[in-house]
Amino acid sequence: MTFEFDFDKDVIELEDDAKITVDDKSDMEVKNTKDMKFTVKDESDDTAATVTISDISLYMGRSIAAGAYNLKLKTTAGTEMMTKEALFTTKAGETGTARDFHGAEKVKPYYAADYRDWDVKDDKFVAKSFTVKEGFVNVITAGRDQDDASFTKKVVVPVGEKYLIAGEEQVVLDVPAYISAAGYTMLPVRAVATALGINNNNVLWNQASRTVTILYGQRIITMVAGQKVVTVNGNTIPASATVQIKDGRTFLPMRDLATALGVTDITWDAATKTATMNGNQNK
Repeated sequence: MTFEFDFDKDVIELEDDAKITVDDKSDMEVKNTKDMKFTVKDESDDTAATVTISDISLYMGRSIAAGAYNLKLKTTAGTEMMTKEALFTTKAGETGTARDFHGAEKVKPYYAADYRDWDVKDDKFVAKSFTVKEGFVNVITAGRDQDDASFTKKVVVPVGEKYLIAGEEQVVLDVPAYISAAGYTMLPVRAVATALGINNNNVLWNQASRTVTILYGQRIITMVAGQKVVTVNGNTIPASATVQIKDGRTFLPMRDLATALGVTDITWDAATKTATMNGNQNK
C-alpha cells in the first residue's frame, strides 16, 4: 500500500531528501521512500506502527502568494481492497451488489471496497486526495515578484451591523463593528481577513502576548493590546488607538489598520454611522 503526500496547489514541491522511519515497536517495513511518498510492505508485519517523516525540504517559486497551504494525502488503499464482485450505486444513492437490488436501475459498476475513496474522472475511478493538515505551510510574505502596492479595495463598514462590504461583496460577520469610547471604528479581527481578501490563517491572535499579527503580501503588521503603535515589517508607526478586547473578541482600530496598509482615504458618515476605506475607489 502506497502513501503519497502533496499540497493542494502545485506552487510547492517536496524535495527528495526527507527522512522516513518506522518506530521500533513494529517490524513493519517501508520502501521506495521519495518526496514524502512511501510503500508499506504488506507481508512485513500486521502490527500497527507509526511512520515518521522528518527533515522535509520544500521548493517554492518566487511568485508564490502569501497564505496557508494544506497538506494532502493520497493512498492506494482503494486499489488494494478492491472487491471481487462488482458494486453498483442506484440513482437513489444506495450502494451494493447486483443481488441487493433485484432489478433496480443501476449506474456503471465499480470494484472499490469503499466508494468514498474514489473520484470519477473521464468515466474512470481514480484515487481521491484527502486533506490531512490544514495550513501545513504558511507563507507569510509574498514572492518578491509580486506587487506590494498600497491596499486599494473599497471597504464599507456599517457600525452595529453584522456585515461589511469589501469591493462588491457583502460579507456576513459574527460580531459587528462598534465605535470606541475615544470615537474610533473598531473592526473584529476576523473581519480584517475578509476586508483584505486574505486567508483567515494570516490574521493571528497570540493570547499570551496579546498581539494581533496580519500577514498581507510582503507586509507583516502587528499591534499589541494596550500599546498605541503599529509595527509594519519592523518599523514602528504611532497609532491613534489600541487593540481592544470586548466580549471575548479582539477588535482592531480601522484607522490604524488603514495607516499600516498605506491607505489615506478613510471617511466617517455620521448620518449613516458608516466608515469607509478607499471611498473614491469604484470597487
